[in-house]
Amino acid sequence: MVSVIVPVYKVEKYLHRCLDSILAQSYKNLEIILVDDGSPDNSGAICDEYAQKDSRIKVIHKQNGGLSSARNAGLEIATGSYISFVDSDDWLDFKFIETLRNAMIETDVDMTACAFCRTKGDIAKRNKFERNSKIVKDRYFAVFDEKSYAGYACNKLFKREIIEKYNLRFDEKIFNGEDFPFTLEYVHNSQKTSYINQDLYFYFFRETGIMNSIRLSERFITIIYAREKALNFLRNNAPECYDVCKASYISILLKIKYMSALNMEKYNALYEEVDEKINKNKKGLFRLNKVSLKNKIKLFFMINFPKTATKIYKKKVRVED
Repeated sequence: MVSVIVPVYKVEKYLHRCLDSILAQSYKNLEIILVDDGSPDNSGAICDEYAQKDSRIKVIHKQNGGLSSARNAGLEIATGSYISFVDSDDWLDFKFIETLRNAMIETDVDMTACAFCRTKGDIAKRNKFERNSKIVKDRYFAVFDEKSYAGYACNKLFKREIIEKYNLRFDEKIFNGEDFPFTLEYVHNSQKTSYINQDLYFYFFRETGIMNSIRLSERFITIIYAREKALNFLRNNAPECYDVCKASYISILLKIKYMSALNMEKYNALYEEVDEKINKNKKGLFRLNKVSLKNKIKLFFMINFPKTATKIYKKKVRVED
């Protein structure tokens, strides 16, 4: 059985699409755990409505604690041999579970990841990938690479026995980017992973989403600590992946620096803290391995021409009132 854990918060407009895609899966032996994370809209009622229609659905209603807390709540009651995490505004190809599960069994691996497609609407234009799967010798490739950042938990299938054996949970102090450290620790405790070159997960890019609204807040900036946790882990366990993660970390710091610069009266302390972190990490930028020249130049521009970069980001970010 596969346990599908779906954290739910303020997604009444999109929840039907997500749940319908799960119920339409070609693989039917599912346990669907919907975690209503104190949602103030009708999302919780929609979860209960679906639970009445399908006996495979379990609903947890809890106080709002963030994505990490909701996923952990789902893990506590999951009974399936495999675990899948699905965000409640995204949706799945009808063969998502079947394909990942079959690949995991056929290739005898501990985790399977697939390509995902970003979309702003109901119709997704898929990427042109070769439709094959492969065993990844470097298991960390399935966590991330520079061309197709894959640190997300949602495009993967995990074994529950590994999660339980090593007591792996999402860090509830991190509200943004929490899946990256979790996935790193999981892969570190795995033997092999496989990657499927198919778009089977549809990532809905919405302006009010956690990762897409880019709204400066106390919860948003926890992505800094998520990356620092990942960097410390990689330094000790997979130094060959450290540089790519560091480039991503610097990029995040720069974005937050420019965001805080838009409201210095409120975020002066944050600006100073982030600026200090940038200065500590910018040395040796062009010596980073496995980071493209294009991205190195982009980071160089962001560091050395902050006024211009601030104008660019000003059009894309919002500061919490």
